Amino acid sequence: MGITDMIDPLAALVQFLLSSTATADEVGTAVYGAQLPRGETQPGQAVLVIQMGGGDVPSRLCTIDVDFQIRCYGATSVEAQAVYAAVRKDLHFARRQKITPGTGIGSGTHWMVTARETSSPQHVREFVTDWKYVAALFSCKFISFPMT
Repeated sequence: MGITDMIDPLAALVQFLLSSTATADEVGTAVYGAQLPRGETQPGQAVLVIQMGGGDVPSRLCTIDVDFQIRCYGATSVEAQAVYAAVRKDLHFARRQKITPGTGIGSGTHWMVTARETSSPQHVREFVTDWKYVAALFSCKFISFPMT
């Protein structure tokens, strides 16, 4: 398995959420990895995915477990809760879902095997910006097959 075949878990989860029905219905294309776009004022309804731990080990068949913090933003707490509910729904039903190819994921064939919520949702209001979001931790298992 070459380095280009290996999955980038952060890019894969962002792509999965972008192609998931409930999340896309709530936020459109406003799903970001690692940080919000520069100059973002109030993100409105958006999802920010932050990789917290885990990684990959190159092998013929690569299975990886990765932990993420997912922040679901809204202009109000109610909107943030709606975004969280959509993300949770999509991840809850993420069983053996092939990930649509997208930017930076890797050139192999990649699947999300499972995703489980590992914390209760936390309603947060950022002190400086007053942005509202719901944060939760999810553990995701991915499997990658090399290009043939």
